[in-house]
Amino acid sequence: MCSIYSLTCLRRRLLRFAPVLFCLTLSACAEDLGAAAQAEPQLPVSTDALNPESENATPQANNNVNPGVLSLRIDASSKENWVYFDFEQGRLVDVAAKQKWDLAFQRYHVKMNQLDAAHNSMGVAILADTEFDSISQLPSAALLRDEYSADPKVSDPSTYAFDQAGGWYTYNPMKHQLSPNQHTYIVRSLEGTHYKMQFLNYYDDAGTSGHVTIRWALLPAAAVPVDATQQ
Repeated sequence: MCSIYSLTCLRRRLLRFAPVLFCLTLSACAEDLGAAAQAEPQLPVSTDALNPESENATPQANNNVNPGVLSLRIDASSKENWVYFDFEQGRLVDVAAKQKWDLAFQRYHVKMNQLDAAHNSMGVAILADTEFDSISQLPSAALLRDEYSADPKVSDPSTYAFDQAGGWYTYNPMKHQLSPNQHTYIVRSLEGTHYKMQFLNYYDDAGTSGHVTIRWALLPAAAVPVDATQQ
């Protein structure tokens, strides 16, 4: 048995505990790396896509770019429920509270308010491949109407005027994406007021579908559109 002060004994003791010291060193490093990973700052989340005030709320005016033009992003992502928009109020309305509406949106479907067969005053003229900014007054064009149905729940989307002339969008089957076309729509509201309108987007900032962005502006009455149903 060697003395505790022997150099040989000290070497033997160190060699005996070397594996234990090595493992403890590795454990300490692993804990430090884990703590560093937890302390790493997270990337900020876009508040615009999460903020409910950025959608279905107050329309945004582009007065510095195009005076009188308003825009609104509409959450129409539900496959069961419609959302309703009124031009005069410039916002979505609650039909359950019997508020007046002009257009209804559900996913990529758009329909007009047809009160009844005798009071079918709404209409839309489709100006294909026409720049929105090029229209400054009411053009002379044929007005189309949705086919009236006494039960809105069984209405046929193929009869909606906004689905005519190829629809308001183009579909990319490779990417499974909808893109608004370059059509401009002249909409006559229930009150007989005319607006020019264009679709800008079908997605929100996060890329979620069914979030339709439109822009519109009031048009002065310079010419009366021809009612296509009376031609």
